[in-house]
This record gives sequence, structure tokens and C-alpha cells, in this order.
Amino acid sequence: LVNGKRCERGRCQAKVNHVREGYANFYCWECHTQFFTASWKTSWVRYQRDPKISAILTHPRMAARLFGRDYYLAQNVFTTHGGEKYGPLLRYNHVDLIALSQDT
Repeated sequence: LVNGKRCERGRCQAKVNHVREGYANFYCWECHTQFFTASWKTSWVRYQRDPKISAILTHPRMAARLFGRDYYLAQNVFTTHGGEKYGPLLRYNHVDLIALSQDT
């Protein structure tokens, strides 16, 4: 159930038709791609055959969606107008840290 018509990010007044799947935010496409997510290029050589990276990107707690050959991962945690923080548990900057960890 969605109750809104405009992007919930700051001063943006763009119309929004649906909640972004997997991210649970009510952003217009421009705000979603420019401020909330970052593209993870799976075509980069260091990620092509690494099973750890594949496992991380497909994990249910990772806010990542595949579009074409690239994954779009959440990169920030945001704060609502009421001061409540929201965003995914695992973000863009965590992928390399998890993959390099000896415990994985």
C-alpha cells in the first residue's frame, strides 16, 4: 500500500508511481539513481568469477537489483524529516569489505 504522489527525497517534487522494489523507498527514478543507488559493474575483471561477490550481491539483506549487466546497490542511509534513519543493512561500500574478510 502506497500513500503518496511525490518523491520523498528532500526538495524534489517529481511524481512517483510506485515504491522501488527491494529498496522500500518512494523516490522518483532520478533521485533513486543519482542519490540512493550506485552501479556495481559485474563486468569488471576482478568481480567476474568471484563466488563471494556473487553470493553477496544476491543475498536477501543486500539492497541490490540487477538491471542489464550491472547491479544497483544502495549506497547511503538517509534520515526522514522526523529524524528516523532508514536504509539497508548492507550497502555499496560493504561489498569489498565482506569479500576480503577471512571469515566468509
